[in-house]
Amino acid sequence: TAISIELANKQPYSICLIGFADFEKGELQDTHYFYVRPPENNLSDIRDPEMNWETLNKADEFGEYWNAGMKNYFINRVLVAHNAAYVIGCITHALKIYGIEAPRFQYIDTLEVAKKLYSFTSHQLDAICHELNIDIEDHNLLSKAAATGQFLITAKKEYPMYIPRIQYINDVPTETEQMASLI
Repeated sequence: TAISIELANKQPYSICLIGFADFEKGELQDTHYFYVRPPENNLSDIRDPEMNWETLNKADEFGEYWNAGMKNYFINRVLVAHNAAYVIGCITHALKIYGIEAPRFQYIDTLEVAKKLYSFTSHQLDAICHELNIDIEDHNLLSKAAATGQFLITAKKEYPMYIPRIQYINDVPTETEQMASLI
């Protein structure tokens, strides 16, 4: 599952839009997005001219979405995000703000993949997609999530021996996972 977020302002907990793109066997299967009401009416970092407080104020807060089932996108899955340390950091910060303990989950950072395997002129997701002819639309979080997943699939096809590093939140690899990584 690839993920992309947008923040309302400079605060890492101010997630106002979150998008998911589910892949199976290298194919995009489904996409989901959620408008999220940030904790305060400060929309200083929103880039989409059509997103405003009137729209976001009608949405649920991050903690409400999490408890209503968004957590199922994280638990027992490997998430894929571009600049994942930032994205996952924002998510865990938002969980903390709402008094929710982050579950154990795993993620792969496509920014790390891009830097390790390619010599792109820029490591911005839109520039990578442009160089690899992957479709991506400005101000479209679902498109960004899908492009993130598609980039990882492309990298795996072009570099079949490369195994991306899997990061862990609130846990360490199990013995079985450690042994599998040695093969």
